[in-house]
Amino acid sequence: MKEFIGEHIAYYRKKAGMTQEQLSEKMGVTAQAVSKWENGLTCPDLDSVARLSEILGVSVEQLIHGDAAVPSVSVVETPQVGRRVLCIHVQVKGPATTNITVRFPVELVLKAYEMGSLESLVGDEAPFVEQAIEMIRQGTVGSLVDVETEETVVKIEVVEV
Repeated sequence: MKEFIGEHIAYYRKKAGMTQEQLSEKMGVTAQAVSKWENGLTCPDLDSVARLSEILGVSVEQLIHGDAAVPSVSVVETPQVGRRVLCIHVQVKGPATTNITVRFPVELVLKAYEMGSLESLVGDEAPFVEQAIEMIRQGTVGSLVDVETEETVVKIEVVEV
C-alpha cells in the first residue's frame, strides 16, 4: 500500500486543483506530512485515508488502488425493467466462511422504494439509497457497492438476466 497510495494522493490532489498546503489545512496536518505521504516516506493512518477520500472526492478503494479500482458499470437500454436483478452478495469470513447471495427483481426494489418500505429495511441513515435507486432507474448494470473488511465482504450489483 505504501508505494502506491502516495502516488494516488498526489494524483487526486492535483486533479482536485489543490496544493499540498491546501490539502494539509483541510486534513489538519502539516504540509510536510502530505509531502511524506506523496513521496512514500510514510503512510496516512486509516482515519486519514478515510478523510482524504472525502476531501478528494474519491473512494478509499480508489485512493489505495487508483482508478483501476473503480468498478465498471454501464447504462443499458432494457425495454423491460423485469430483466434486471439486484444481487446482494455477503461473505462472512472466519473458521467457517459463509457466503450468502440474495436476488431481488429490480421492479420489486423500485416498488419498495416508492412505497417507503425500503428505507425501513436499510435505515434512514443510509445516504447511498437514493443514489443507488437513481442509478437503477437510469438502467445501470454492474457493481453499485463494494465493501471489504477483515470480517466481511459485501457486494451489491445489478445484473441483466
